[in-house]
Amino acid sequence: MAVFTSPINSYQAKMEQGTLGFPVTELSAIFVDDQIIIFATMELPTSSYTLYHVCQDGPVSGDSLGLHEICGSHLQSMGTLNLTLGIMMPLGFMCARYLKEVGPRADPLWFYPHVSIQTSAYLIGTAAGATGIILGIKSSGVQQSCHLGIGITLFSLGLLQALILLLQHAYFKTGWKESKYRYTWNMFHHVTGYIILLLSFANIWGGFKVLKPAKEWMIAYGAVFGGLILSSLLLEAWKRVRGGKIDHGV
Repeated sequence: MAVFTSPINSYQAKMEQGTLGFPVTELSAIFVDDQIIIFATMELPTSSYTLYHVCQDGPVSGDSLGLHEICGSHLQSMGTLNLTLGIMMPLGFMCARYLKEVGPRADPLWFYPHVSIQTSAYLIGTAAGATGIILGIKSSGVQQSCHLGIGITLFSLGLLQALILLLQHAYFKTGWKESKYRYTWNMFHHVTGYIILLLSFANIWGGFKVLKPAKEWMIAYGAVFGGLILSSLLLEAWKRVRGGKIDHGV
């Protein structure tokens, strides 16, 4: 039985003997009761050095180490932050679109849950994106370009919406409803909002494809996703029956 160190830099790393980032000596192994026990002495550079030790198994083809399974016991974490974003973002949208239909007494009360939920969703999505970027940096050889691209687009569109809203309130403390820029802002706000919703859903399902979690996660989010669509259809029908008499500007 041969025991040696081999640097792993990608999903198709060669199982060739090589040095690691720190010295490893006195390597040996024994096979007892269908178990392999490995012995080694690792010399850390300093007392403050941090070492992350992960034990893993995977298939070997020739002298190449293959990718281990990324489901079941090999994957115990989920994109909970992204799932939260995919639920809160449409809820904030629904608050703005349908609470107005209650009548004049709901204006401007609809604005506060809309902004609160959307802002929370954006912050959660930003935290999820930052986490994903950090994981990507630490995962040499792993590329999820489409997932990353959609995430950056979502962050940019959300930031643009927030900046324009802040400028709006800074320069139009009064008289905004009569401003000639209001129609342009509403069009931009609505179109961008729809794009963000669609991209959020697309990125969550793309995340499912990347992680390949247990089917229960996909079924659960699919049920929530379907419930949000059904609720939107019913509320939209109710809105149409009322005739959309309420001013829908922001």
